[in-house]
Amino acid sequence: MALAAFLISLGSLLAAIFSVYFTVRLWRKANRPLVTARIAAHSGGNAGISLDILVENTGTRPALNVRLYAKSKDIRAAMLACDGATEIQMDATRIFFSDVSIPVLPNGRMMSNAFGCLGQEGGDWHPGAQIPIEVSYSGMDGARYNDPGVLLLHDDSGFAQTSWEGPAERDIRHHRVTVTERSTV
Repeated sequence: MALAAFLISLGSLLAAIFSVYFTVRLWRKANRPLVTARIAAHSGGNAGISLDILVENTGTRPALNVRLYAKSKDIRAAMLACDGATEIQMDATRIFFSDVSIPVLPNGRMMSNAFGCLGQEGGDWHPGAQIPIEVSYSGMDGARYNDPGVLLLHDDSGFAQTSWEGPAERDIRHHRVTVTERSTV
Protein backbone atom coordinates (compact mmCIF):
# COMPACT_ATOMS: atom_id res chain seq x y z
CA MET A 1 0.00 0.00 0.00
CA ALA A 2 2.83 2.37 0.89
CA LEU A 3 4.59 1.48 -2.35
CA ALA A 4 1.47 2.32 -4.39
CA ALA A 5 1.11 5.68 -2.63
CA PHE A 6 4.80 6.41 -3.25
CA LEU A 7 4.49 5.56 -6.97
CA ILE A 8 1.40 7.74 -7.33
CA SER A 9 3.19 10.63 -5.59
CA LEU A 10 6.26 10.14 -7.77
CA GLY A 11 4.07 10.12 -10.91
CA SER A 12 2.34 13.31 -9.75
CA LEU A 13 5.69 14.98 -9.11
CA LEU A 14 6.99 14.04 -12.58
CA ALA A 15 3.77 15.30 -14.20
CA ALA A 16 4.10 18.61 -12.32
CA ILE A 17 7.76 19.00 -13.38
CA PHE A 18 6.93 18.31 -17.04
CA SER A 19 3.96 20.68 -16.84
CA VAL A 20 6.12 23.52 -15.49
CA TYR A 21 8.82 22.82 -18.09
CA PHE A 22 6.41 22.88 -21.03
CA THR A 23 4.53 25.91 -19.68
CA VAL A 24 7.76 27.93 -19.41
CA ARG A 25 8.88 26.75 -22.85
CA LEU A 26 5.58 27.70 -24.49
CA TRP A 27 5.49 31.03 -22.64
CA ARG A 28 8.95 31.86 -24.01
CA LYS A 29 7.88 30.96 -27.55
CA ALA A 30 4.71 33.07 -27.28
CA ASN A 31 6.30 36.04 -25.49
CA ARG A 32 9.20 37.01 -27.69
CA PRO A 33 9.96 39.48 -30.45
CA LEU A 34 8.92 38.34 -33.92
CA VAL A 35 10.53 40.45 -36.62
CA THR A 36 9.65 40.21 -40.31
CA ALA A 37 10.65 42.17 -43.40
CA ARG A 38 8.59 42.83 -46.52
CA ILE A 39 8.50 45.07 -49.57
CA ALA A 40 5.86 47.78 -50.06
CA ALA A 41 5.26 50.18 -52.93
CA HIS A 42 6.11 53.77 -52.02
CA SER A 43 4.85 55.48 -55.17
CA GLY A 44 4.49 54.66 -58.81
CA GLY A 45 4.47 56.27 -62.19
CA ASN A 46 5.00 55.51 -65.84
CA ALA A 47 8.78 55.03 -65.39
CA GLY A 48 8.69 52.66 -62.43
CA ILE A 49 7.50 51.97 -58.91
CA SER A 50 9.63 53.10 -55.99
CA LEU A 51 9.81 50.60 -53.15
CA ASP A 52 10.27 50.62 -49.39
CA ILE A 53 11.45 47.78 -47.20
CA LEU A 54 9.38 47.49 -44.02
CA VAL A 55 10.74 45.80 -40.91
CA GLU A 56 8.01 44.99 -38.40
CA ASN A 57 7.99 43.54 -34.90
CA THR A 58 4.71 41.66 -34.54
CA GLY A 59 5.83 39.89 -31.38
CA THR A 60 5.00 40.72 -27.78
CA ARG A 61 8.45 41.97 -26.71
CA PRO A 62 10.94 44.52 -28.08
CA ALA A 63 13.66 43.37 -30.49
CA LEU A 64 17.24 44.57 -30.19
CA ASN A 65 19.94 45.02 -32.85
CA VAL A 66 17.80 43.99 -35.82
CA ARG A 67 19.87 43.28 -38.93
CA LEU A 68 19.00 41.96 -42.37
CA TYR A 69 21.33 39.71 -44.35
CA ALA A 70 21.26 38.53 -47.97
CA LYS A 71 23.75 36.97 -50.35
CA SER A 72 25.17 39.26 -53.02
CA LYS A 73 24.43 36.67 -55.74
CA ASP A 74 20.72 36.72 -54.75
CA ILE A 75 20.68 40.53 -54.84
CA ARG A 76 22.33 40.60 -58.28
CA ALA A 77 19.89 37.97 -59.58
CA ALA A 78 16.97 40.22 -58.59
CA MET A 79 18.33 43.20 -60.54
CA LEU A 80 17.73 43.84 -64.23
CA ALA A 81 20.88 43.35 -66.26
CA CYS A 82 22.89 46.41 -67.12
CA ASP A 83 25.72 46.65 -69.68
CA GLY A 84 28.91 46.05 -67.72
CA ALA A 85 27.48 47.26 -64.40
CA THR A 86 27.54 44.80 -61.53
CA GLU A 87 27.18 47.32 -58.70
CA ILE A 88 24.45 46.54 -56.21
CA GLN A 89 21.99 49.34 -55.50
CA MET A 90 23.09 51.66 -52.71
CA ASP A 91 19.94 51.02 -50.64
CA ALA A 92 20.47 47.26 -50.75
CA THR A 93 24.17 47.66 -49.91
CA ARG A 94 23.37 49.72 -46.82
CA ILE A 95 20.63 47.36 -45.66
CA PHE A 96 22.29 43.97 -46.20
CA PHE A 97 26.06 44.52 -46.37
CA SER A 98 26.89 47.25 -43.85
CA ASP A 99 26.91 47.35 -40.08
CA VAL A 100 23.60 49.26 -40.00
CA SER A 101 21.10 47.86 -37.52
CA ILE A 102 17.90 48.91 -35.81
CA PRO A 103 19.00 49.30 -32.17
CA VAL A 104 15.52 48.87 -30.66
CA LEU A 105 12.32 47.87 -32.47
CA PRO A 106 9.45 47.99 -29.96
CA ASN A 107 6.69 45.43 -30.27
CA GLY A 108 3.91 46.58 -32.58
CA ARG A 109 6.20 49.03 -34.37
CA MET A 110 7.60 49.22 -37.89
CA MET A 111 10.62 50.87 -39.50
CA SER A 112 11.02 51.56 -43.21
CA ASN A 113 13.79 52.42 -45.62
CA ALA A 114 13.94 53.23 -49.33
CA PHE A 115 14.61 50.13 -51.43
CA GLY A 116 15.19 51.20 -55.04
CA CYS A 117 12.54 50.76 -57.69
CA LEU A 118 10.91 48.33 -60.06
CA GLY A 119 11.55 49.45 -63.57
CA GLN A 120 12.73 48.65 -67.05
CA GLU A 121 16.28 50.01 -66.87
CA GLY A 122 19.45 48.18 -65.91
CA GLY A 123 20.06 48.27 -62.17
CA ASP A 124 16.34 48.44 -61.29
CA TRP A 125 14.70 45.55 -59.49
CA HIS A 126 13.20 42.86 -61.67
CA PRO A 127 9.41 42.79 -61.00
CA GLY A 128 8.42 39.57 -59.28
CA ALA A 129 11.98 38.66 -58.23
CA GLN A 130 12.51 37.06 -54.84
CA ILE A 131 15.42 37.64 -52.49
CA PRO A 132 16.04 35.10 -49.71
CA ILE A 133 17.06 36.92 -46.53
CA GLU A 134 17.80 36.27 -42.88
CA VAL A 135 16.50 38.54 -40.12
CA SER A 136 18.79 38.51 -37.08
CA TYR A 137 17.90 40.08 -33.72
CA SER A 138 17.88 39.48 -30.00
CA GLY A 139 15.35 39.76 -27.22
CA MET A 140 15.56 41.70 -23.97
CA ASP A 141 16.57 38.47 -22.22
CA GLY A 142 19.61 38.02 -24.48
CA ALA A 143 18.11 35.22 -26.60
CA ARG A 144 19.27 35.37 -30.25
CA TYR A 145 16.96 34.77 -33.20
CA ASN A 146 17.81 34.15 -36.86
CA ASP A 147 14.65 33.88 -38.94
CA PRO A 148 14.70 33.13 -42.67
CA GLY A 149 12.42 35.03 -45.03
CA VAL A 150 11.88 36.02 -48.64
CA LEU A 151 11.41 39.50 -50.06
CA LEU A 152 9.03 39.56 -53.01
CA LEU A 153 9.78 42.56 -55.23
CA HIS A 154 6.41 43.71 -56.50
CA ASP A 155 3.76 46.38 -56.14
CA ASP A 156 1.85 45.31 -53.03
CA SER A 157 -1.28 47.38 -53.69
CA GLY A 158 -2.92 44.26 -55.16
CA PHE A 159 -2.15 40.71 -54.04
CA ALA A 160 -1.96 39.58 -57.69
CA GLN A 161 -0.01 42.76 -58.61
CA THR A 162 -2.95 44.56 -60.17
CA SER A 163 -5.24 47.15 -58.64
CA TRP A 164 -7.24 50.26 -59.40
CA GLU A 165 -5.85 53.68 -58.56
CA GLY A 166 -8.03 54.43 -55.52
CA PRO A 167 -9.60 52.24 -52.86
CA ALA A 168 -12.93 50.66 -53.66
CA GLU A 169 -15.98 51.96 -51.82
CA ARG A 170 -16.90 49.11 -49.53
CA ASP A 171 -19.57 50.77 -47.40
CA ILE A 172 -23.09 49.48 -47.80
CA ARG A 173 -25.54 52.24 -47.20
CA HIS A 174 -29.17 51.69 -46.45
CA HIS A 175 -31.69 54.40 -47.17
CA ARG A 176 -34.99 54.64 -45.44
CA VAL A 177 -37.88 54.31 -47.84
CA THR A 178 -41.34 55.53 -46.88
CA VAL A 179 -44.35 54.21 -48.74
CA THR A 180 -47.44 56.38 -48.81
CA GLU A 181 -50.76 55.71 -50.37
CA ARG A 182 -51.99 57.98 -53.09
CA SER A 183 -55.60 58.85 -53.15
CA THR A 184 -57.36 58.69 -56.48
CA VAL A 185 -60.03 61.28 -57.06
